[in-house]
Amino acid sequence: MNRHKVQVYSGQIKFLHEYFEDYRDDRVKVEVERLDKIGMVLAVETEMGGEETVQYLKSLFKKTNTAPPSIILSNC
Repeated sequence: MNRHKVQVYSGQIKFLHEYFEDYRDDRVKVEVERLDKIGMVLAVETEMGGEETVQYLKSLFKKTNTAPPSIILSNC
C-alpha cells in the first residue's frame, strides 16, 4: 500500500474539505492532514502511483455537483 501526500488549492476549499474528509472507497483512503484558508494537504493510502492518485481524486470530485470551477491538486 502506498501513502501519498497531495496538496489541494482552491478558493472554495470548504467544499473540498467536506468532500474529502475521511473519504474511502475501494481504491483510496483519504485523511486531511492540514487545512488552511485556501489549501489543504491530504494523506492518501492507495495501490496507485502518485500522479494516478492525483488524477483519480480530481475525477472523483469533478463528478459532484459542488465542484468549484478551479481546483489544483499536486503530489507533494
